[in-house]
Amino acid sequence: MIAPPTPAMPQEHWPPVAVIILNYNGWRYLPTCLSALAATDYPPEALDIVVVDNASHDDSVAQLHAEFPQIRPLPLLRNTGFSGGNNAGIHATTAPYVVLLNNDTAVEPGWLKPLVRAAESDPTVGACGAKLLFFYATLPLELTVAPHFVPAQALGGNDDRILGVRFHAATLANEAIGAQIGYGTGWYDVEGSGATAYRWSADRALLTLPVADVTTSLSINLHFAGGPPAPLPPAQVQLSVGGTHLHTVEVGAAPLECTLTIPAELTQRAQRSIQNAGQELLPGGYCRDRGSFVVDGVEQHAPAGSYGQQEEVFGLCGAAVLLRRTMLDEIGLLDERFFMYYEDIDLCWRARFAGWRLLYVPQAVVRHIHSGSSGAWSPFFRFHVERNRLLMLVKNAPRRLAVQAISDYLHDTARWIGRSGRALRHDRRSAAAQWAFAHNNLRVLWALAVALPALLRQRRFIRRNARTSDAAILGWMVKP
Repeated sequence: MIAPPTPAMPQEHWPPVAVIILNYNGWRYLPTCLSALAATDYPPEALDIVVVDNASHDDSVAQLHAEFPQIRPLPLLRNTGFSGGNNAGIHATTAPYVVLLNNDTAVEPGWLKPLVRAAESDPTVGACGAKLLFFYATLPLELTVAPHFVPAQALGGNDDRILGVRFHAATLANEAIGAQIGYGTGWYDVEGSGATAYRWSADRALLTLPVADVTTSLSINLHFAGGPPAPLPPAQVQLSVGGTHLHTVEVGAAPLECTLTIPAELTQRAQRSIQNAGQELLPGGYCRDRGSFVVDGVEQHAPAGSYGQQEEVFGLCGAAVLLRRTMLDEIGLLDERFFMYYEDIDLCWRARFAGWRLLYVPQAVVRHIHSGSSGAWSPFFRFHVERNRLLMLVKNAPRRLAVQAISDYLHDTARWIGRSGRALRHDRRSAAAQWAFAHNNLRVLWALAVALPALLRQRRFIRRNARTSDAAILGWMVKP
């Protein structure tokens, strides 16, 4: 007897997806981003990839035409920020799902299907976010200095620090985009400025090295500004990774440069960590990346293997997020008043008011150069983050939370003004630094005052149409 044929498994239906990549003077990132995107495991005919260029002046559009002719560019006449640029991309596409993807990212081949599958599984899911890993894995380089010294004992004076060597900088021999070498434990604050800036190490210190490819060796240039001053003897600096000794360099009072090659069998020990696994709402209306936390005043990041469960979260990061178009049609697009920062959380808050669910999908893995475009805690960054948090709270938060946030900010501003005035009597440089913070706060408050009438109108509209209570949304608030 001939067995009946096995019925064919039903093929998964993959709906059209528009991927919008916003670019502003980011050609240094785009080839990496677009090359990774080209390997996406998704039907090519269902993908519409658009690079929205925010009036770049680094020839991004011309180079995009030359090297990626298959990608659709959308050049804008002026820089409209993250919000305006992405909104232009959304308007220029028709797919039922829209992905916002930062230009300083590199997607894994299987990143997109899990996002779409999660959205398709439940019509109440309005957005799905990827697991964002830091673009570079990190490898600790250990410095052990002998002999070390205490200036107060060896040279006189009041400096009782344990000192090793003066260290100016570390650079990768083949520097990749966005690669930043970090200072771990065992380092004192920066002294000097500009080309003469340096840090003293203790007798033991760690440098955190960025590793893009853990299968190859890593070459690094170490620039010492000098060791112990004469008449103290030179310092012997032992360099090691994970207890494996690599090199010893003698550092005297004069500047010194040395090149260190770390073999592949040691770079394989580099660890990847999470930049964002969704957004958490904190007291005061602040937001924090899930997967990041502070221990003893130092920011820490969870290992890449953590946060492995798909789950609902308060908010999602706009660096790699899939949005349902019907949700956008209902609640509106990104608020262009924000320009950049907190516009994604504002969108998520409005989505929650309208009853939409937001999912974190850990199978969608994207590597991200955090703050590749603007720089973390630059003046531009600080102004927009602080202003936009207040804008978001006035629009969305319960009245008590919004009023308290503004009141706290007014007190902070008064405190910075007072500090700058007191410092002016003793140290003009310190006074200028204090005034820079006060001036930023005053700019934020002025921008809030100008926007307040429109914000209050939006607030009334959001609340008239809300299907979720303040209490339900504040139920997502976590302790810092």
